[in-house]
Amino acid sequence: MKKIVSVALILLLITNIIFSYSYQVKAENTSSGGGLTVSYRSHVQDVGWQGYVSNGSLSGTTNLALRLEGINIKLNNNNINIKYQVHIQNIGWQDWKSNGQMAGTEGQSLRLEAIKIVLENTSDYSIMYRTHVQDIGWQEWRKDGEIAGTEGQSLRLEAIEIKLQKNTPDLQYSSHVQDIGWQNWVASGETAGTEGQSLRMEAIKLKLEDETASQHIKYQVHIQNIGWQDWKQDGEIAGTTGENKRMEAIRIKLEGVTGYKIEYRAHVQDIGWQNWVSNGETAGTEGQCLRVEAVQIRIVKSGNALSIDTTRYPGYKEKIQQLMNAHPNWEFNLLYTGLTLDQAVRGEYAVHSRNLVPSSYSGEWVCSICGTKLYDSGWYCASEKAIAYYMDSRNFLDDTNVFQFLDLNTYSSDSVSLDGIQSKVNGSFLQNYANDINNACINTRVNPYYIIARLIQEQGYSGTTIGKGMNGGDGRTYYNPFNIGASGNGYDAIYSNALATAKSYGWDSMQKAIEGGISFCKKNWLENYQNTLYQNKFDIDSTNGTSLYTHQYMQNLLGAYSEARTLRSMYSNTNKIDSNFTFIIPVYESAGYNASQPSYNSETTPINVKVVANGGLNLRSDANTSSSVIRLVSNGEIILSIQRGINSNWQKVVLNDGTVGFMSGSYLQQVSDVINCNYTAYVKTADGSGCYVRVGPTTKVDRITALADGTSLTVINEGLYNNIDGYNWVRVMLSDGRQAFMPSQYLRR
Repeated sequence: MKKIVSVALILLLITNIIFSYSYQVKAENTSSGGGLTVSYRSHVQDVGWQGYVSNGSLSGTTNLALRLEGINIKLNNNNINIKYQVHIQNIGWQDWKSNGQMAGTEGQSLRLEAIKIVLENTSDYSIMYRTHVQDIGWQEWRKDGEIAGTEGQSLRLEAIEIKLQKNTPDLQYSSHVQDIGWQNWVASGETAGTEGQSLRMEAIKLKLEDETASQHIKYQVHIQNIGWQDWKQDGEIAGTTGENKRMEAIRIKLEGVTGYKIEYRAHVQDIGWQNWVSNGETAGTEGQCLRVEAVQIRIVKSGNALSIDTTRYPGYKEKIQQLMNAHPNWEFNLLYTGLTLDQAVRGEYAVHSRNLVPSSYSGEWVCSICGTKLYDSGWYCASEKAIAYYMDSRNFLDDTNVFQFLDLNTYSSDSVSLDGIQSKVNGSFLQNYANDINNACINTRVNPYYIIARLIQEQGYSGTTIGKGMNGGDGRTYYNPFNIGASGNGYDAIYSNALATAKSYGWDSMQKAIEGGISFCKKNWLENYQNTLYQNKFDIDSTNGTSLYTHQYMQNLLGAYSEARTLRSMYSNTNKIDSNFTFIIPVYESAGYNASQPSYNSETTPINVKVVANGGLNLRSDANTSSSVIRLVSNGEIILSIQRGINSNWQKVVLNDGTVGFMSGSYLQQVSDVINCNYTAYVKTADGSGCYVRVGPTTKVDRITALADGTSLTVINEGLYNNIDGYNWVRVMLSDGRQAFMPSQYLRR
């Protein structure tokens, strides 16, 4: 009996080997994913290593009760990595293996129980796999790191199939045109319909080539005298034929195509080509009786946030990924500025009226050079630290503040509505102008919520005389709600310039002023490579042809931050927060630190102080008497104070050996600066990158600014702070009068 069973087993094994071999022969001529091939082989109980198979062929055995014990998997492309991890009897999950390495065991008679497989360095493909499991049979297909097999059930894997799935199926579409009928199919990005012939599109079909069961293209059209039809998909006809009805708008969505989005635009009667829209937004018009004459449609990668170089651009990827996970419909694009954060901050700070904070601000928010000098009637010049905080885009990559990076150069009826506009302006000076704002934004393809946020930022909810109406002295009232041209020192100058601007544009009604102001924003900002709130405020992209930092809408340093919160609230209040939004995130080169928020109650500049306490004064680890004592500093000792006003009366100090701590200001007396030299030097570094200067002689304290190679300054103290953090430090006077510390090795006379 045993002999008969053995013969039967051998016959089954031979049959299975022949079956597997037939798969191998077939697989040699099979290619998936445009030439990308996945090959794999299994180590099988009582059989050993089988030959390699490819692209969905079976590896292992079925109906023989033989366990898989090991596996190799590889690709025919060195630029894409394939990684895999197996769960082994009595061991659990083994470490990840990659690119042909063996996962599992040999000679230990241990079964594989589960597997996970992933691809790296590509978003064009997914890896699909399924396993044949003891007592279960073939499981459903898994993909991209999902577990195939079982854990904790002591069930062996017996066979596996692996294949590649291309994530970007080819797109084709065909349009039905007046007097022509159905045109030929065209491919992604090509024109369907006609231009310059005044012929209406009447219907359209779209399809994906080589789509999978989970991949679909869906589309919906707005038809003359009908309105929006139901959604169609995968080659169905949307629109009408034989009824002489024009198509007026279209919406398109992709489903199941990871890492990509659908973009499209319409050529509209009397308008021409509109801006590109995406992912279910409306292309065309509604309620204007205008025909769509042609469309262009394309599938593109859905942003490059995840492929960012985290070494060169640290701190962006993780935060953006969190937002993408929380809001799958949000799209993120990166704006590579080519600037370091220090360069950008230096450029903004170079002109002291360029960035202002309210006069209610104090401490580290206020420029130490300008102090309480007033600009534009009630504003202080912002400090370099304050500018750095608001320019560092990483500080605002959260669910609310990210809206200062929203692409504003579009009007999407899917995310905004007249009701939403009206609800936001109710009770404000704009209450009677919701329709005017909406219509003007539809005509110019501008985000109306941005316009409301801008108007409220400029005028407040109640409005000012400039926004609500100025006496022109010619029998007419003029309006300037966007405060265009409203600049100057003192209210009289601001008012006069605002009125002159309104007169020059003929804004003698609120409707004209709203329409004119929106067109002004559109032309000068949104269509000039400054189409986010952040870029309205900070001119950090030279593409617009202007000098950096010069073409900026406002002086208010907090402007983009404040408007973003207003903008976000409008989407939140109308339950549209998860609409299809595109965010443009500016990134800075080698931004290795996060700019911290300034303090209101402290002053950060270096001064010398003397300890006036009998028996000496404790240097502590924090600004309170409960913190640990670092050391006792003798009465009469002169030290460096770098920050004051902490916890009311505490100061942050640096001792001559570089030790940093805190002392009570009640026992510290300011004395004259310790100066032992006075000569001019300039910055010189080995690689020409410049260097930081700090508020004290140690790398453990705040940076004040970054100085480029060649910057001239005055050295006023040397030899006092040596061998601290590997440097000898000198005290310097910058050209703007500020004092700072820097390593002497980066200076030349």
